[in-house]
Amino acid sequence: MTTQLRKRAPKPKAAPVADYKVGYCRPPKYSRFREGRSGNPNGRPKGSKNIATIAKEVLFKQVTIIENGRRRKVPAFKALMLNLLKLSLERDMRAFDKIMKVLPIVQASMAAEDSTEDRPAADSQHDAEIVAEFAKMLREADGGGDSGGGGGGKDEQ
Repeated sequence: MTTQLRKRAPKPKAAPVADYKVGYCRPPKYSRFREGRSGNPNGRPKGSKNIATIAKEVLFKQVTIIENGRRRKVPAFKALMLNLLKLSLERDMRAFDKIMKVLPIVQASMAAEDSTEDRPAADSQHDAEIVAEFAKMLREADGGGDSGGGGGGKDEQ
């Protein structure tokens, strides 16, 4: 049985340039992108939105809520926060935990705003103590003082 070897097609040779050397990070001239033409002609279409833009639109979209018998329009994120606050005041510990997770972000934002004013740092410490005391009171009222959180389910109402 005889095997035939195929000859490879010769590579097109670039115009010889005396000072240009092909190698690492120096592709041959013939394989480079053409001038004036994009390397990704079918790239992201104009007007398409990224995740941050979509999230901003959804969270800050105006929604109608009923508060004290009156309708009013607020951003969706504010409506979510108001609902979490309402649930946590009704002793929903999961909602309370979510509010507590947002609290450091709010405090950091307030600290940035107050950096121009002369406000003592002891206030934030005092606020944290009040919140901790409030959480302790809620736990005692719900489960007789156990700090473990109980059965992990939704509280009875």
